[in-house]
Amino acid sequence: MAASHYCLGEYEQAVEAYRRAIQINPDFAILHFGLGNTYDFGLGNTYVRLRLYDAAVNSYHQALTINPDYLDVYHNLIYVYSITGQADNAITICGQILDRECNSDSLELALESNYDRSVPSPTYLLYIDMYSKLHINGDLENKSNT
Repeated sequence: MAASHYCLGEYEQAVEAYRRAIQINPDFAILHFGLGNTYDFGLGNTYVRLRLYDAAVNSYHQALTINPDYLDVYHNLIYVYSITGQADNAITICGQILDRECNSDSLELALESNYDRSVPSPTYLLYIDMYSKLHINGDLENKSNT
């Protein structure tokens, strides 16, 4: 029911439906947050639509209390902190994401890399070439000059 209200833009009704669902199942992180990037539902995301950013942050933190590995929540926290001018909090959350996603193996691989600014990787050079062509010619495949 909450997701239906959300889809219809009836955000106040969605909030009430999410609150009722959370009363029934308070340990279901998705209700506090949303369903990730495919669906933008959930109490926290609904609060964002209503521009109730403090309430959104509280919902996101509740979702993280239930499931600290729910990376989409961290991304949405960064968004909310960014649009509310809380850069320090956004940077802190970025650090938490890096702590969760990077392990000692990935750090060792990065340190052992043969590539740096003076010796860029072939993939990097291909991307630079592609972006340069897009900048000069636009996206010819999609008939866009921007």
